[in-house]
Amino acid sequence: MVIDPRLPDESAPATAEARRRVAENGRKADEEGLGPILIRFGEEIFDASKRLMEVYADRVRIGVRKSILQAVLGAAAAVCAIVWLSASSLATLRGLCGGVAALFGGREWAGNLGGGLLALGLTAGGIALWQGISTRRELKRLEVKYAARGSEPGREGPPAPAEHR
Repeated sequence: MVIDPRLPDESAPATAEARRRVAENGRKADEEGLGPILIRFGEEIFDASKRLMEVYADRVRIGVRKSILQAVLGAAAAVCAIVWLSASSLATLRGLCGGVAALFGGREWAGNLGGGLLALGLTAGGIALWQGISTRRELKRLEVKYAARGSEPGREGPPAPAEHR
């Protein structure tokens, strides 16, 4: 005997009212026929799918809101970091200019000129160093890429680039 889990069985503590409703619903289903039951079932499926789509739409809205909030907070943190680094760089450069001015006998214009040139030189040196490192990395990546292509069996690949060091 298969017991429908949605209906109360004889062992479950059910009230007489619950048993009466189950019996009444069974009689209604027998009286109505299959057509109205299927129509009601379709309506219930439609309503359930509509509610499910609303849940998914709410989830998307919350996700978009969260992403926008994270982007705004990230941008604010980036602005704060840039301002902080700029202020510390300015303080360092002012101190450097004061030190250079002291070396030139207290002439402020010479200290500002020497400190500015030193700062520009350090910036140019950093950029040149970064560019050299990135060029070496790119060449190494290309060597590995073309060496792997040439080592496949039955396939002639392009020649590996010459050593650039």
